[in-house]
Amino acid sequence: MGCGASVCRGPKEILELQGKYAKAIVDDGKIAIINGPNRPLIKVAVVKYKNAFTGKLKKLEETVLLVDGLSTTVNCGDAVATDYTVKDSLESFHDVNSGLETHVVLHRSDEPPERFVVGYGNSPTRRYRARYDNPARTAMLVEFNSPKKKYKPLLNLAIEWKKVVEEKTADDGLRAAAAAEAKEEWQVLPYQVQ
Repeated sequence: MGCGASVCRGPKEILELQGKYAKAIVDDGKIAIINGPNRPLIKVAVVKYKNAFTGKLKKLEETVLLVDGLSTTVNCGDAVATDYTVKDSLESFHDVNSGLETHVVLHRSDEPPERFVVGYGNSPTRRYRARYDNPARTAMLVEFNSPKKKYKPLLNLAIEWKKVVEEKTADDGLRAAAAAEAKEEWQVLPYQVQ
């Protein structure tokens, strides 16, 4: 049998990132979050940012994913997904050139959030890449990235993280150290901005 008039494609390449609360599966168009067996997530928020290449992120939009279009609670074993790809066009030219990132933030009722980030590199190929930020690094980056939003439950984690970072880098800023660590953990995907 041949492919007929359709286009033959091999299997999709995927990237699996294991977090503390859930697993993320990133393919050529979406990022899926599969909750772990322990406890439900009360909310999965998707925040899209521009200016990722400058480090001064500017929020474009924020949405909350719904399970079966009904509930924000993601029970054990449930999955939710969102698109992350970007189409390069005249309307999105400046945003694409500034760097776009999709942050999928997983919230539990009694623990700080963790997140998965999908963006693309500042290069001619613009290959997509993804990384996982554990709750401690998420706390650190949120504390120093957002002048408006301070998460009180995250302050204890931020203090613990501060001690770890101070041992590694005596004079560097905390956010710079956390951002540098996050930058090293990007995993490149075979897909690119079109």
